[in-house]
Amino acid sequence: MPAIDGTGSYAMPIGANGYIDFSGQVTNQLSTNRSGLFTGTTYFHQANGQPDPRAATTSRDVSRALGMPTSFQAIFSANSAIRIAPTAELYSTATYGHRNVSVAEGYHSAADDVVVRSIYPNGVLPFITMTEDDFEVDNGVRGWDLARFSWDAYVNYGRDLQSYRTIHSDNPTFGAASQTDFNDGTDISSELTSGLQLSRHFDVGFLPKPLALSFGAEYRHDTFQVTGGDYQSWANGGDAILDGPDAGKAAAAGAAAHAGNPPLAVSDSARDIFDAKANLDMYLTQKWEMTAGGHVVNYAQIATVETGSIGTRYNLTKRIALRANFNVGYRPPTLGQLNYFYSSPAAGVSSDQLPNSSAGARALGAGSLKGQYSRSFSVGIDADPVDHWHIEANLYTIGINDRLADTSTFSGSSVLAILAASGLNNVSSASYYANPVNTQTYGGDISSSYLWDTHRCGQFNFNLGVNFTDTEITHFNKTPATLQKMGLVYFNEAAQDNLLHSTPKNQETVTVDWKFRKFSVSLQEKRYGSLTYIGSTSLPSSLWTRIQPAFITNLEVGYDILKNWHVAIGGNNLFNHYPEKLTTAASAPASGLYKYPFYSPYGYNGGFYYVKASVKF
Repeated sequence: MPAIDGTGSYAMPIGANGYIDFSGQVTNQLSTNRSGLFTGTTYFHQANGQPDPRAATTSRDVSRALGMPTSFQAIFSANSAIRIAPTAELYSTATYGHRNVSVAEGYHSAADDVVVRSIYPNGVLPFITMTEDDFEVDNGVRGWDLARFSWDAYVNYGRDLQSYRTIHSDNPTFGAASQTDFNDGTDISSELTSGLQLSRHFDVGFLPKPLALSFGAEYRHDTFQVTGGDYQSWANGGDAILDGPDAGKAAAAGAAAHAGNPPLAVSDSARDIFDAKANLDMYLTQKWEMTAGGHVVNYAQIATVETGSIGTRYNLTKRIALRANFNVGYRPPTLGQLNYFYSSPAAGVSSDQLPNSSAGARALGAGSLKGQYSRSFSVGIDADPVDHWHIEANLYTIGINDRLADTSTFSGSSVLAILAASGLNNVSSASYYANPVNTQTYGGDISSSYLWDTHRCGQFNFNLGVNFTDTEITHFNKTPATLQKMGLVYFNEAAQDNLLHSTPKNQETVTVDWKFRKFSVSLQEKRYGSLTYIGSTSLPSSLWTRIQPAFITNLEVGYDILKNWHVAIGGNNLFNHYPEKLTTAASAPASGLYKYPFYSPYGYNGGFYYVKASVKF
């Protein structure tokens, strides 16, 4: 994974009571390739039934979709504050980021009917490119003596634009007149926020310590926009397959590998949110602390929601404290979850992710997408058994009603007819975002740190972390009647396992940092528990892969050449560990493309080794 990364920062005063600092980071990363050899048919047999002689000599090392993409990223920020009164200051933070990414898709051989062979006689490897521009400006005035209140009045605005293209591709329904590069459309999101926060301590006399009160109100305006792609990126040009054994049959519409956004996917949505909250923190005794908070939020066109929390902490001694917390929360569906659209056409197959509110999704039983409510309870302990040794431990449970998740992938002749009637021609399967289940999660974590200063041999900092979770489905929401009539499963076994077992249930980390004079060493050992790789909710369980537990070692060794000049060499995943390879049967549906699972807790790229230097002026 060859990459060059550079960062820098510079700070300067503004007058006698202000400052501004600038920072920037530029990263250029080349691609990696961990794809398997192409196992599909490379060329059609000749008219006499004999294999095409090119098939014997053509390389099968043509897939590039499994790996890190080529990318360039630049991020710049400015942070400033200036005193405008004895007890108030004006502050501003601004960030801007630009990113270009080029991602290889699946290889399409000359025997694939999405390929216009007069344009690509030896097959084609399409790429999806993404250009992103993201900026945010946070401005406000804060003070600390308004009737003894500390206060913060602010206005923030952020906007993110992601523009997509499919290049080195074609739309076979336009035959030899097909474009080869397509504009797929853009996703644009923004948020405008304004609010006021206040806090103050009150000495009420009958409590051993002053109570702390904080409260505030906020207004947010969220937007999400999906723009359409080029006409040829999604349209059916009417041409049939031009040649080969399937000549004359209907071709798959849309840019091969990734179709653009059709008119039915175009959307422009907005939501206003009014938010008010308050929190009270008090000591009932010198050792017993209580907190209580309330939160009321009005989401336009969704709901007005009241949530809150109660917490307590009791200091048994100066070194040991017990604590507990109960919280009720709510998370609404984002505008993106309500309106996101994705299409991936292939030969004779096109699988679409439909917006929940679209005609196609509604025809397949989608109802109004609801927000998910959560209830959580946790207990914990903080301890400092001896000086420089700190321990934290927690146990928790989290229940979520109407959990947001993707449905199963629906296919079959009845689904095809419904989608076609909704204007989605040549689409063979589809899914949408829904609220299919309720879940309950049980978990815990332990962290411990110890600082040992040997004086003669340097300073050691030891850290230990253990985390474990287990999530269960406690209730299945009713399958829509439309799906029941077609005998389709709303949330099948693969979708369930993808929700419950696609991340490890436990993770352990041990870190040792050593600093001795000009030398520094950081050694980290991480253990990840097992998980299940599903790949797709349409794959049978026989093709799932179990990723076994793994130990990953990270190491960095540094040296201060001068007082302000530090150099280091290191490696993440030092011993180049990979997850289990997929079986031949599991990789066959993608013609061998996926040599390794395309998700694992430590990736599938193996070791990453680096040299870095930092200079302070």
